[in-house]
Amino acid sequence: MIGLFLGMALLTGCAMPINQHNARNYANSGFEAVQSDDWKFARRQWGRAVYNADLGFMDKRERAVYYYEYGRTLGVTCAFEEAEEYLSKAYELDLQTGGPVFMSLVELSRLNLDQKKYQEAVDYFKKALSELEEVNAPEKSPTDFSELLKEYAIALNGIGRLEDAREIEEKSALYENSGQESVTERTPYGLHCN
Repeated sequence: MIGLFLGMALLTGCAMPINQHNARNYANSGFEAVQSDDWKFARRQWGRAVYNADLGFMDKRERAVYYYEYGRTLGVTCAFEEAEEYLSKAYELDLQTGGPVFMSLVELSRLNLDQKKYQEAVDYFKKALSELEEVNAPEKSPTDFSELLKEYAIALNGIGRLEDAREIEEKSALYENSGQESVTERTPYGLHCN
């Protein structure tokens, strides 16, 4: 019995580095697929990366990135509930490790907005904007911040908070003409369904 336990422990110990290596390979392939706009293939690759990262007990910060990317690809390919699950997992790991929680919050905001789940989107936007203001995003990336405010206003309109939406649109205009280009591309949620 002890020999069996030791043998399994040795196999597990050897498997962890292999799983971590495989996770990174799948992640690289997932990044390339997104760059090629092949979201369905990217979803499969990120799913495999997540699976191997979990099996290999990878660092929480690295797993947060994998969960985030997998969540995005799930959302683009219309697996909305799973997308929210993995983006939420990324958020939780970033909270635990001091990672950039605003990234998952922005994606959760947009995922819900694109599904016309306006109240959920508003809740996420409030958190995301607060986090972004803490890291000085309005000054560092005013164009992206302006775009996010516009989307927040759409969500507010969706739940009937018209006056609040108007105020947010006015705030958005303050950052709109900064002369800076957007540094990020918006995730195209729901555009590559099966």
